[in-house]
Amino acid sequence: MSGEVIKRCAPDVLARLEEFYRASGCTMQVIARKCGYSESVVSRYLSGSPTGDVAAFESAVVEMMDKAARRRRWDDVFFQTEAVSKCFQMFAIIDASNEVGLIYGPAGIGKSTACGRYAAENSTVLHLCAREGSGSWYSMVRALWAQIDTRGWNAKARSEIGKTDYIAARLRGSDRLLIVDNAQRLSVSGIKWLLDMQDDAGFGLAFVGNAEILDKVAANDQLASRIRIRRNVLLDGEDKQQIGWLDDAADKMVAAMWPDAAKEIRRLARESVRQQGYLRRLNSQLKVAIRLHETPAFTGRAAAAFVEARHLIATPAVRE
Repeated sequence: MSGEVIKRCAPDVLARLEEFYRASGCTMQVIARKCGYSESVVSRYLSGSPTGDVAAFESAVVEMMDKAARRRRWDDVFFQTEAVSKCFQMFAIIDASNEVGLIYGPAGIGKSTACGRYAAENSTVLHLCAREGSGSWYSMVRALWAQIDTRGWNAKARSEIGKTDYIAARLRGSDRLLIVDNAQRLSVSGIKWLLDMQDDAGFGLAFVGNAEILDKVAANDQLASRIRIRRNVLLDGEDKQQIGWLDDAADKMVAAMWPDAAKEIRRLARESVRQQGYLRRLNSQLKVAIRLHETPAFTGRAAAAFVEARHLIATPAVRE
């Protein structure tokens, strides 16, 4: 470092980078890699003693932080779509009636978004998300255990009752709603355990998932008879080609994520949102297209970037 001239930082860029370093959890090594510089350059800059081409470094830092901020905005994109509204309506009905309900539809239309939003807006809701390979009855015990008040689980309670009975006691008469997202990943034992828990404690239970959950339920008369309320939140008897809310959601997503290209890719986005994956697919396609548009090959060619992104996004193998 001998002989290097120490230069001044732009105060606003330095303050912003310091905040990013503090809030993002990224190490200086990660920041350096994202910016295309060495860790020592980042360290010297944060210490207020930058050297070399400071303007070029600051430009790279600003671009990196802008991209990170944009990704966070993309992750927060949310629209009160028809599918989300239908889910909300069903949650309210299941909660009020303390019944068992099944809400289903293809992946990518907003079911998981609806589950998370409804739980966030209603503090008494219990929200579980089944994961691949973790849909057994024991996994459900662990998941519910993490969401209830277990301060009463002392030595005396442990000697008298098991965890299942303790959970039932905590939920009995609570009038809480339990939402289980990705219910198609539940094993039959997991579904039966939740149904028995609901029967014992008397709370509303909403299974939310893809159409595969119907096969598991239909294959077992006992399960099928327990589910009193069902709704397909995509079609509900409608012709898929006439569902205007998907077009409206596509328009809003493009406007939120890529407003400069909204007019140019409007029709293309509407075509994409009607393919398998629906809103989730369009969200991914927009992210790829925006990145492509930043490259020399697609600068000023938003529609071309969007079409290329369509070819790069794999069509999910989702059962309709």
